[in-house]
Amino acid sequence: MYIKSMKRYILGINLPIKAKCHESGVALIDDDGNVVFAAAEERFSRKKLDGDFPELSIKKMLEFTGIKKEEVFYVVIPAINNFGKFFRFAEFIYRERLGYLLKPSAYKVFYKLFLSEKNVSKIKDQEGEGGFKMKFFWKTFIKQNFPNAKIVKVDHHMSHASGAYFTSPWEESLIITSDGAGNLLSSVVAVGKAGKIKNIDKTFVPHSAGVFWGSVTKVCGFKSGTRHGGKVTGLAASGDSSRLIDKFRQVIKCDGLRLKTKEELFFDNTKLIPDWGNYEPDRLKNFLGETTREDVAAGAQKRLEEVLVELTSNAINKTGLKKVVLSGGVFANVLLNQKIFQLPEVEDVYVFPAMSDGGLALGAALYFLSVLKIKEGRRLLPKNFGMVYFGPSYSKKEVEESLKTNKVLYKKMTDSAKEIAKLIYDNKIVAFYSGRMEYGPRALGNRSIIYAPIDPTANDWLNKKLNRSEFMPFAPATMAEHTKENYIGIQNDPLAAKYMTITYNCTDKMKKEAPACVHLDGTARPQVIKREDNPYYYDIINEYYKLSGIPTLINTSFNMHEEPIVASPEDAIRAFLDSGIDYLVMENYLCNIEDNKHLVK
Repeated sequence: MYIKSMKRYILGINLPIKAKCHESGVALIDDDGNVVFAAAEERFSRKKLDGDFPELSIKKMLEFTGIKKEEVFYVVIPAINNFGKFFRFAEFIYRERLGYLLKPSAYKVFYKLFLSEKNVSKIKDQEGEGGFKMKFFWKTFIKQNFPNAKIVKVDHHMSHASGAYFTSPWEESLIITSDGAGNLLSSVVAVGKAGKIKNIDKTFVPHSAGVFWGSVTKVCGFKSGTRHGGKVTGLAASGDSSRLIDKFRQVIKCDGLRLKTKEELFFDNTKLIPDWGNYEPDRLKNFLGETTREDVAAGAQKRLEEVLVELTSNAINKTGLKKVVLSGGVFANVLLNQKIFQLPEVEDVYVFPAMSDGGLALGAALYFLSVLKIKEGRRLLPKNFGMVYFGPSYSKKEVEESLKTNKVLYKKMTDSAKEIAKLIYDNKIVAFYSGRMEYGPRALGNRSIIYAPIDPTANDWLNKKLNRSEFMPFAPATMAEHTKENYIGIQNDPLAAKYMTITYNCTDKMKKEAPACVHLDGTARPQVIKREDNPYYYDIINEYYKLSGIPTLINTSFNMHEEPIVASPEDAIRAFLDSGIDYLVMENYLCNIEDNKHLVK
């Protein structure tokens, strides 16, 4: 099957054929399932949520890892179906003209025939192209750059599920995915056991929690979906959910292990071929009536929580599994994840750190490897990777060369953690750039802006400095030894909190000492960090704790508004100068904005 003398790598490429709003990117794993490299294309193209072919990501992967192109034996694509209009037409005719007189519906028949994950469960199919048709440029690029690689495909939601399951710490767990749509599905309930994933039930589009949330986001005046969905979550704390909750309960419901929406509020079903990908907010807005965007956000947030909590509870009752793993863009909603975690029957929750489509490449690669190993008489078992620093890093020499090239004045620090902590203690804002870049949408200390958490007005003025209009407070980074004194209900080793994927209720101590990190509803979205996770970053927090008695710092992503998180030293320098942040730290190099005002435009 492959040359034994060579190491075998599997490359996942998220390749959004039709949906350019989705995130493209790559993930490289070895034959043991270890992540060698993973990154989103947006970080290198500097285009937010870039959905073009990830050529720059591939180039950076090869450059950074030093692997040989011949060592990539499989390129795995998390497929987005190419039969969309055909299926929409078939479903429309069946649903609107035949009135569900025949069962099963044509919709489901077509899915099972062409797009089910069963079609990729056979190795002989996976070793070929599996019927997946790509544009000639993409196919040619892959074959030219990876001459030994076979192109295979994996179902969209199976990719979501696999990313969550195989990077969790549990061999047996309940898996739930939820997003806008992918391969005609919007949600899947599955069971992961001993390295295998088995689907229990599915929700077919157009019924979709992701479409519901995207439409709500537009009604609130924001850009839809992945881009600004988090703003709605933050805004919800300022509204009254009771004013619209009854109406929202008509809009989206839980039906056992499936979701059901009042789809005519999102799509024009009078069209011969309903366009589920281009929903407009006017119908939902008219249905809700005269109201405020704060009340819309509050009612929608509460209803989303009710529906997904009910679905999770039903799934636990059916499967008996109490450890829950979550993936898909809907679970970027940190308040929702908290509500699921608080279910009495839930033992623990893990949210895949790259829960949106940006994580599909890794999930697809892991799923294919699991199937490959089963054929070879082995098993790929879940393994949590710890911190997800899977992107590139830059040497101190490269950093210094970038500073010199850009004529930035700097100094070398001798005791970096102490010096940085003192600056923060003196109320200075520090842009911190070190080590390998984080994977997923959250800055986890290596591409972060850090600041003291004591000023409750910081959310307003610091966001203005960064040209942001955020409603969520800044996230706190808290030393693991101090979690229980600051967060209510948190466990000894809170995996979800490691990646800022869940909120917790804050203690009175936290509210008093770190008000800049506490939301109006008394919650915070922490990054709980141990020293082994990131020694440099941890030591800065620890040194600040020695000075202030507060084991927490503000951690917000290092980027300007509507820009991706910085990747290269050049990105960091440009963002530093554009923002006017007090200090830039790049490894052990310290840059003061006062010394570099001549470079500020």
